[in-house]
Amino acid sequence: MANIKTIRIPVSQEDFLMTYLTSINGILNLTSKEQRVLHKMLEISTEITGTKDIRQQLKDALAFKSVMDVTNMIKALKDKKVIIKNSELKGYQYNPVVIPTSLKIEIDFKIV
Repeated sequence: MANIKTIRIPVSQEDFLMTYLTSINGILNLTSKEQRVLHKMLEISTEITGTKDIRQQLKDALAFKSVMDVTNMIKALKDKKVIIKNSELKGYQYNPVVIPTSLKIEIDFKIV
């Protein structure tokens, strides 16, 4: 039986979301720019994705040249299944894995 090693990463509440996204990025496979866009989107709303208003807020907050640049980033997030079709409602939603459910998260790696 192998030893189990625990690594604890203390993080402030302000840095929690980005640290969480960085931790799961091995699954998501996002570029640093896509990760920044996702982070800002989740700061704006964890329920609403990619609306015209959110795209404008992202353009302003992340200093994109145009809303079309933001639209391209959102398309990349859709292609990577970070944003998925909402089966019950019209439109899109975040993949549940990208929304932390509490301020204490444990991630286990299992080598098989």
